[in-house]
Amino acid sequence: MKPVKRQMMGKSKGLRIACQATSISADRVPDMGKRQLMNLLLLGAISLPTAGMLIPYTYFFVPPGYVLFSYTTIFIITLVLTSSPN
Repeated sequence: MKPVKRQMMGKSKGLRIACQATSISADRVPDMGKRQLMNLLLLGAISLPTAGMLIPYTYFFVPPGYVLFSYTTIFIITLVLTSSPN
């Protein structure tokens, strides 16, 4: 936008703003495949740093010594999955 000086009669003086926006022609708009690819690239570029910041933040709230799966739990799950039904 370009400010345009305007002479006004009387006490008040001001600027009139003229909008110079135009519409985009149809040949300059990217096709849907290219738009989807760009959206996927944007998602990938944002998700990696976000996960890198979110993982340490969540581990801050986990109490020390807390283990989600202990070796005993993994051993019992392995026995149950590999045991035969007989």
